[in-house]
Amino acid sequence: MTNKQLANTVLEYSRRGSNTTLPISSAPQELQDLWNRGNEEGISMIKVRKLKERYETIDGKSFRVHNYGKVSLNEILPKNLRTGFIEDEVRFNEKVKAGETNPTMTILRVPSNYESNPNFNRDIESSFKALNLNRSYDSSFFRRFLKRVV
Repeated sequence: MTNKQLANTVLEYSRRGSNTTLPISSAPQELQDLWNRGNEEGISMIKVRKLKERYETIDGKSFRVHNYGKVSLNEILPKNLRTGFIEDEVRFNEKVKAGETNPTMTILRVPSNYESNPNFNRDIESSFKALNLNRSYDSSFFRRFLKRVV
């Protein structure tokens, strides 16, 4: 699917907007709330698919992607898990005023017909619950013990 075709099927938001994205301030309130929740959870990209469902967590070169149903939550990998190659490093040159926290959210992509999906909010809630379960599993005592032994 080309970018032009994709533009007709998805809404894509970024912090300030660009040639290819809309500013998050112009999004409906429920999407702004989703954006804020992503910031609170340390997520950098949220993508909601229209049809395909995935259930997996994958570590790439720069991101860990949590796929739960139609929702993907991308978080930046800790420095010790990245490859170290300059082309794999993640850089978001965000100018932040003194006293402000650096936002983590950069992209929110949802299907253009997300409002017609009666399960949209349920899917989002489920994905964040699964994310928190996954994070607590990774930091559990048993998991840390296994990492030391193996």
